[in-house]
Amino acid sequence: MIVRHERALRNFDSAISEQLSEELKNSGIQVVSNTTLSAIEKVGGKLKLKTTSGGSLEGFDACIV
Repeated sequence: MIVRHERALRNFDSAISEQLSEELKNSGIQVVSNTTLSAIEKVGGKLKLKTTSGGSLEGFDACIV
């Protein structure tokens, strides 16, 4: 999961946001924070996400912008 800011649901109560982060981590979901996307490409049926910092992340099924 990619989050543009420090944490997901940053405008919610901090306890809710922190609990969400903990549950995502406990469920095995990797959260990449402070990341902004610059492009999305479809490669072999999966999505490749390029970041504004020049990096890329691959293997995604979906992207909600």
